[in-house]
Amino acid sequence: MADYEHVEIQGLDELAETMARIPAKFQKRIQRVALKAGAEVVEAEMVAICPVAPKASHKYAKPGELRDAIGITTKVDKELTGVALVGPKYSNKGDVSKAGKKETSQDPGVYVQWVEFGRAGMEPEPFMRPAYARTKDTAVEAYAKVVESLTDLMVGGGNE
Repeated sequence: MADYEHVEIQGLDELAETMARIPAKFQKRIQRVALKAGAEVVEAEMVAICPVAPKASHKYAKPGELRDAIGITTKVDKELTGVALVGPKYSNKGDVSKAGKKETSQDPGVYVQWVEFGRAGMEPEPFMRPAYARTKDTAVEAYAKVVESLTDLMVGGGNE
């Protein structure tokens, strides 16, 4: 099961009042853009410190593929609760099994767990958790700045 960090920002009553004056479809867009802005801060650090293998470990691999697979996915639901996921994405690489499905243990989205946490015969090389720890405050600031700018634009017409 995936382990996620949860960030909750307190004291946003004024923002809630402002957002209530904005149509829901724009609230959702603001949330998605702000989440992406915060996630980009974490992503940049994650890419910068991601370990890169000196040589390919299997026939489908190339050095740096784990780093190159790092990306962002944002989701915002009907209640405008949002999440930004940052990390290696699945590429569905690998041999096709007898059942006709791709073997995915060679996929960066799968083997990242072994790099991050290690396994038998393999020392951990954490980069995802350190990247988050180093950037979480800046990411929240980036998120808040985008929300503030876009809500001001929507409500105040950008004249403030």
